[in-house]
Amino acid sequence: MSTTTVTRVFDILKLNLESFPKQEFVCGKVNGAWKKYSTVEFCDSVDNLSKSLIGMGLGKASRIAVMSHNRPEWNITDFAIMQIGA
Repeated sequence: MSTTTVTRVFDILKLNLESFPKQEFVCGKVNGAWKKYSTVEFCDSVDNLSKSLIGMGLGKASRIAVMSHNRPEWNITDFAIMQIGA
């Protein structure tokens, strides 16, 4: 049973990591080949990007625009931005 309470959109990631970990959580094509992210890889990528954004001086109330095709990296970026409150 999960101890995660979902009160924010990005809490869904921790819930999935704790209760429903998968080897293929999200997939997208890169140069015609499938790039697969496990739940752990996806969550780690989100956390690492959040830390990098904070390291760049971005945080609560910062405005960040994402311009990208629909792909896993867009989702990673969106979750990272939400985590830091931007």
